[in-house]
Amino acid sequence: MTIQSLDDELERTSDLKAQVDLYNRFFAVNRDNSPLDMASRLERAIILSHRSAYSRGLFETLIHRAYYSLQISEKTSAEEDIGRIKQIYREDSGWDRENMFFYHLLSLYYCGKSYTGLCADYAYRCLTLSRRLNNQAMTASVKLLQGRMSYKMGKLHEAEELYRQSLNVLLPGENDLLIGTVNCRLGELYASSGRTPGARCYFHQAYRILKEHSPGSRGYAWVLRKFAAFEEGVGNLATAEYLYGEAVAALENRGYQSLTAEFRLALGRLLLSRGLEEGLHILNEQRTILLEQGSYDEVLQIGDLLSNYYLEQGDEPSAVRELLAQRKLTREMLKNPARRGDDSFEKEQWMTARENLTRVNRLGIKLAASQSRKEIFLVLREALGFLGEEDGLLVAEERPDNQLKLIYGRIHGKNVVPHLFPNNPGESMMAYCLKHNQSLLVDDMDEEGGFFINRPVKRLKLEEESPRSHSLLNLVYRRESGRGVISLQSTEKRAFHFHHLEFIKSLLPFLTVALDNEEKTGMIRKLSTLDSLTGLMIRREFMRILKNSWSAHSRSGDPLSILMVDIDHFKSINDRFGHKAGDEGLVGLSRLLNRHFQRTTDTCCRYGGEEFIILSGYTDWETCNNKAEELRREVEKLVVQVGEEEISFTVSIGTATVVPTDSIKFDDLIQKADISLYSAKNRGRNCVVPHADITPFTQALQENQEDLA
Repeated sequence: MTIQSLDDELERTSDLKAQVDLYNRFFAVNRDNSPLDMASRLERAIILSHRSAYSRGLFETLIHRAYYSLQISEKTSAEEDIGRIKQIYREDSGWDRENMFFYHLLSLYYCGKSYTGLCADYAYRCLTLSRRLNNQAMTASVKLLQGRMSYKMGKLHEAEELYRQSLNVLLPGENDLLIGTVNCRLGELYASSGRTPGARCYFHQAYRILKEHSPGSRGYAWVLRKFAAFEEGVGNLATAEYLYGEAVAALENRGYQSLTAEFRLALGRLLLSRGLEEGLHILNEQRTILLEQGSYDEVLQIGDLLSNYYLEQGDEPSAVRELLAQRKLTREMLKNPARRGDDSFEKEQWMTARENLTRVNRLGIKLAASQSRKEIFLVLREALGFLGEEDGLLVAEERPDNQLKLIYGRIHGKNVVPHLFPNNPGESMMAYCLKHNQSLLVDDMDEEGGFFINRPVKRLKLEEESPRSHSLLNLVYRRESGRGVISLQSTEKRAFHFHHLEFIKSLLPFLTVALDNEEKTGMIRKLSTLDSLTGLMIRREFMRILKNSWSAHSRSGDPLSILMVDIDHFKSINDRFGHKAGDEGLVGLSRLLNRHFQRTTDTCCRYGGEEFIILSGYTDWETCNNKAEELRREVEKLVVQVGEEEISFTVSIGTATVVPTDSIKFDDLIQKADISLYSAKNRGRNCVVPHADITPFTQALQENQEDLA
């Protein structure tokens, strides 16, 4: 029944009850395809029902109005109508058709509230009456509703079966809107289970059916929203943009203001994510409309989108302007008692939470853009603006060897050197928090004499770096590589409060992502500096470290040593046993070098082919040569197994030691070690030759031999 046919029928009859019945027939047909003036017609039907004392008509009209209220998300109005319907309802009244609609309404209402038992009960009652009345459309609707409940409970196979049962009883041409809805639900189910091609097929089928038969309906817009969200989720942003735009056009000027606003917001957000300025225009227009309507929460949501967009584009002035506008609007909201109440404390708390959310968005972007661990913790320190210069910020992480590693520390205005300490809950509050996986807030260490988590525990010692701290705030976080804990410490009593705790919690996801990214970047950078066969440092990275060490030793006046190691007769090993045996020999020697030079100031490098170089910082001439001789004897004992063959070899080693000065270049140190190595080769191999043992005559003879070669 169309609006025109309804008006014609109403003009032909003066019987009020008959007019109410006409209205209800119209509502039943157009319930899912509500025209713009549906609300006024519902009110007219209710007035006529009261005038004619037509209880049955009023009962059905109220049901249709409650349906309409649920559709436009007016849940309060729907609940009021359901209450009035229950007062009229009589199970044994003989109103089977009306009761069927009522049971369906209640099952929809309780499904929306996730009351599974009540939804299932009323769905069963509705299904019984629909079968008695042979109402195939209602039977299909109940099956669809039962499928939705199964889907919500994670029973995907059961939900799919119920959806298909619903399709089986529907006739094309008569129930097209319902057929489209079921196809859309199947698309949603397939998408959630990762069956993307099937999901797209069902979504497209629902879109095609409803575009052909109900192009201006709310159901059509609902299908477009589901389809667009699916395409956006799989990365087809252009398709999603088209679908959102079509949904806005379908709902334009049809009375669905909140739904239209929702679609326009989604379309603007999508365009913004694609870097299109049209998204800015849509969001700004929508913000103007929402401000006139007093929908402040949606306006703030748009403000967040725009400020984040400006920050990503590097337009900091525009981002700041948006943030200031949000702050101003937040204060205006707090002045409106109808929206936020009169309690000044609650207002202030809400405003603080809003400002913190804005700060979190801004700082989260800065954390994500941080390239190094130092930069990450500088941003974190900036975020914790309530910390004074004397207050402490410590960050430690668990290690597999049951120790904690302090990865960042600053307290009493000084940086704390990263170090290891025991993961013992009896000695460290950080360890205690990790053991119990709980945050900890201590107002006054002296007054409380400890802290309470489920039961009193004895007073625990503060970390050694913070002997004068009185207030403590610890938070546990989790990364891909394990757990860690952030500790804030203050010399003031009662320095931290729960809003500090909540603020830091909101920052933790950004912090953990930044730390994970930094760790992965560092790992990739480290792999790019290592030799793929031996795992030792490559020559380019070695030269960089040598240059830095040279500068440090030049300032301190300490000796710096280099050892050059070459495998004797390496070509013969390759020729006799094959290149695989040669590779195994290189790997075996590399492992021995790593075991022999384990200090942080030692650096081993594969210099080229079978030649290796070791940088040994803060090592004098005598120590360097003793270590070289120990290495030579260890190599003599080394046996490499290649298949059934056991291979052994020797090495020649040349050493050089200098105290770096401005008059000497670091290249000179390598040259001295290289000359020593050449001398070791000339002396019969398998020996160590320090550069100090080379006389000028020997060096000249050696250089002459090199020229002749």
